[in-house]
Amino acid sequence: MRHDELEAEVRSALRADAARSEPAPDALRAIRSRVGVSRAPRRRGPFWAVAAAGLAAAATITAVVVVSNHGGGSSPTGPPAKTANVVLYFVDQTQPGAAGRIFPERHQVPVPSGAGARLAAVNEFLAGDAADPDYASGWPSGVTATAVTTAGGTTRLSLTGTADLTRANGLSREQAFAAQQALLYTAGAGRQFAVSYNAKPLIKLFGGLVGTYQVKSPWRDVRPYVQIIAPADGASVSSPVTATVSGNVFEGNVSWVLKDGRGKLLTRGYVTTASMSWRDASIDLGHLATGRYTLTAFAANPGHPADGGRYSYLVDSTFRVR
Repeated sequence: MRHDELEAEVRSALRADAARSEPAPDALRAIRSRVGVSRAPRRRGPFWAVAAAGLAAAATITAVVVVSNHGGGSSPTGPPAKTANVVLYFVDQTQPGAAGRIFPERHQVPVPSGAGARLAAVNEFLAGDAADPDYASGWPSGVTATAVTTAGGTTRLSLTGTADLTRANGLSREQAFAAQQALLYTAGAGRQFAVSYNAKPLIKLFGGLVGTYQVKSPWRDVRPYVQIIAPADGASVSSPVTATVSGNVFEGNVSWVLKDGRGKLLTRGYVTTASMSWRDASIDLGHLATGRYTLTAFAANPGHPADGGRYSYLVDSTFRVR
């Protein structure tokens, strides 16, 4: 087949494939996740005051690969970038009752050449690009990680940037603790960390002394009291839908509410988890039509002072039924 005939067939196939393609509703989020583009969280909460507002322009990326037998050699763009499936830990920036607790999210992050998955995870965390808009890193912008290594039981984390990390800048003691622990949990499995900032030991952080070696707290001391394990925020699931929540609350009772994409209440109920320890419980949401839904879980506690006595430890997950 002549080259011009091959080119014509390739163009025809591409046009036919494009005509059959329909972008998924969450395609932009998926593209951003794959290429590492950050979006501004919808709510910044009390952690860091934002002095300037910006406009984020959405970029459409189209890749066309033409295969030819004219000569050898590798593609000029090189091999595709590696990605890693990592767990990042964030703080809930919307509720006083959640201060001091960190929330895990699973992310697919690009791993630059010469970098490891842990370094990529820390930089994704510092960018603050949580899937759940209620979550944030708690760290100011302008901080990046340059190295994460472990030797002799100590993980050494090198940070660089222009932000002043010695000042609290509006963080309460509990919020500062959660932001520190979220970084350490994201950085690795070790318990003892030596963190440097601009090549100097980071001894004072967010208004408090943390010492030469920072210690990761036990998971029970930072684990969320109420957590929606599945469906994860932003997930696409099939019907029927079964949700899983984890709880450690008074009398073990976790209430839940399901709303559709327009905010209409569909159903509500409660499940029994545990008190003084954590236990998972399943919620049978049944057959749901294709569309967007938000599941909210919380502990009803009329005496809780942190949120006016209405509820505590509220979490939500917005997902799509395909």
